[in-house]
Amino acid sequence: MSEPEKNTQQDSQPQFKGWKERLYDRFPFSLRTLDRIIGVLIALIILFILLGMLKTRMG
Repeated sequence: MSEPEKNTQQDSQPQFKGWKERLYDRFPFSLRTLDRIIGVLIALIILFILLGMLKTRMG
C-alpha cells in the first residue's frame, strides 16, 4: 500500500468518537442488539422506580 492510500484511510475515520460509539466498540454485538439491550435496561429501571413508589405509598 502506498503512502497516499494509507493517509486517505486514516483521514476517512473520525478523530473524535462520542460515548455511544466508544461503548459500541467494546461489545461484539450489532447496533440493533445493543439498542434493544439499552432499551430493556432503561425500561426495567423505570419499572423498579414505579414499583418502589407504589410500595412506599401502600405502606
